[in-house]
Amino acid sequence: MFLHLEISSKCTLKCPLCPRTQHPGKFAVTELSLDLLEKALGARLPYTCILLCGDHGDPIYHSRFHEVLQLIKRYYPNTKIEIATNGSFRSQEWWTRTAEILEKHDQVTFGIDGLKHTNSIYRVGADWDSIIKGICTLKEYGVASVRWQWILFKYNEDQIKEGVQWARKLGVDTFELRKSFRPTDDPRLQPSKSLESAQKEALCEN
Repeated sequence: MFLHLEISSKCTLKCPLCPRTQHPGKFAVTELSLDLLEKALGARLPYTCILLCGDHGDPIYHSRFHEVLQLIKRYYPNTKIEIATNGSFRSQEWWTRTAEILEKHDQVTFGIDGLKHTNSIYRVGADWDSIIKGICTLKEYGVASVRWQWILFKYNEDQIKEGVQWARKLGVDTFELRKSFRPTDDPRLQPSKSLESAQKEALCEN
């Protein structure tokens, strides 16, 4: 059993298929208070994973993010925390503080759908350098595992193998290729390859 917490509706990106972008002004910019979060965690149910992921926001932009992590650790010290983020615009010091709280059974997933000059085609506004800095800081600290999640689009389908090579170079623990569940008429976002064929090509060693 897992608990999915959307702790913040804040986000620095403008992804074209995100409801925030498609319906501007319809979503309040807000975040869960620590008091409300503590009430939710106080039930002490037998969760195997607590997922910090946003459908309308990104958890790392919560103004008291590290206090959120500490609160979860207080109530669920042995439960896996999984953080899903685009990873942009946080400093090395911020990521170091994050790494100090996380443990071996925790995981940080970075949503990176391309390389330096293509990731922002979908992840509009993403900052490549700070993303890579975040991954490197977590790997240097050597506690939580790091996953690179790559959504298959037309514009990035021929870059996947290079993405896998980048992930290996950075020491990323897992590289996950997936398809978007959101419909689109944008030809750049409509892959010509199936997920299965793209996975085979990406993992094929020449």
